[in-house]
Amino acid sequence: INNTNIYNPKWGEEPRLDFSVPLLLTTETNLTSYGLADTMSFVDDKYQLTLGARYQQVKTEQTGGLFSSGTKYDESAITPSVALVTKMSDNISLYVNYIEGLSTGATAPRAAENAGEIFSPYKTKQKEIGIKIDSSEFIHTVSLYEIEKPNSYTDSVTNIFSYAGEQRNRGIEWGFAGDVVDDLRLMGGLTYIDARLTKTNANTNEGNQVSGLPKWQSKIAVEWDSSFVKNLTLTANANSVSKQYLGNDNSQSLSAHTILNLGARYAIDVNEMPIIIRANVTNVTNKAYWATAHYNDLALGSPRTLMLSATMDF
Repeated sequence: INNTNIYNPKWGEEPRLDFSVPLLLTTETNLTSYGLADTMSFVDDKYQLTLGARYQQVKTEQTGGLFSSGTKYDESAITPSVALVTKMSDNISLYVNYIEGLSTGATAPRAAENAGEIFSPYKTKQKEIGIKIDSSEFIHTVSLYEIEKPNSYTDSVTNIFSYAGEQRNRGIEWGFAGDVVDDLRLMGGLTYIDARLTKTNANTNEGNQVSGLPKWQSKIAVEWDSSFVKNLTLTANANSVSKQYLGNDNSQSLSAHTILNLGARYAIDVNEMPIIIRANVTNVTNKAYWATAHYNDLALGSPRTLMLSATMDF
């Protein structure tokens, strides 16, 4: 029997452990981008045309012992962008734009047969048309857009992660912000996304809704500058999403949820130094919900959380 206690501990012999375990997986990604754009105005600034181009480079190298596939990519592309703004009046503007971009390729999740495999970079294409209304009290923006990108998924039969077909997102978005009355501000938005699978291999899941993307998303926030305590602002916001499918076969889904957050910020001066103190409570009702919706990436949402912070200007 060892005669030992918390005041006179006896640890015994030091264990001989081998820490020369190889790294399981290391992925290094370097993104480089250079852009050039020019805006031209016509007819007393009624029309504004912006033309631009970007050089983008994606360098990825994967190393490690167990899960590494040894993938290495060094891809680059020059992508265009163009935008046209038409001022219909002092308060109303119409706009249309088109832009392309180079994005890093997806990585196969750990649950897939080819876990850790990195796929080559791909191009995305986005088209958008919208209107902006700027009155003295409120600003409204409404836009229609379409985004095209390759579709990636894990096959339910072979359990192999790969690209197959195209993901096409079409949607409409409304955003607003402004003063309701003095010291009371309102902001928010509503988004509808029709994210569909197109040009799939052997028409598998053709036309189905993309997993992890809700059709409807909305948010609303309000800020009130307190008339009782100087420099105190109270805030509240709510975020809501509709149901989301777990997989591209659309056989299972997660229910819709709404999360409420409350907060406050207080501005003071200490020795002529501005300081802002913030307190926020997220998920005030402590609602249990799923934060993500994918077969291989399913996580619980954050519970009720209190966050305190302070910022200082020098």
